Amino acid sequence: MSMSFLSDEDGVVQVDWVVLTAAGLGFAFAAVSIVTEPLRDNSNAIARVIGAMEVGITFGGPAEAEPGVDEDPLDPTPPEG
Repeated sequence: MSMSFLSDEDGVVQVDWVVLTAAGLGFAFAAVSIVTEPLRDNSNAIARVIGAMEVGITFGGPAEAEPGVDEDPLDPTPPEG
């Protein structure tokens, strides 16, 4: 009985598939665990830089009013009167 079990090739493809899939998943988990911490550090550094940026509403200096226009549309203060 044991000799026929060792020489029987039925199911060998399934065993190979399971072993190769498990090895691939093991490598994937190892790669993710190696890359996760540096990516987290870099993303936190980017978030700090972006969070420290100030965005202005003018790009070339103070806005100049067009002739005949009394108020600046970008001025948040309510008009007088």
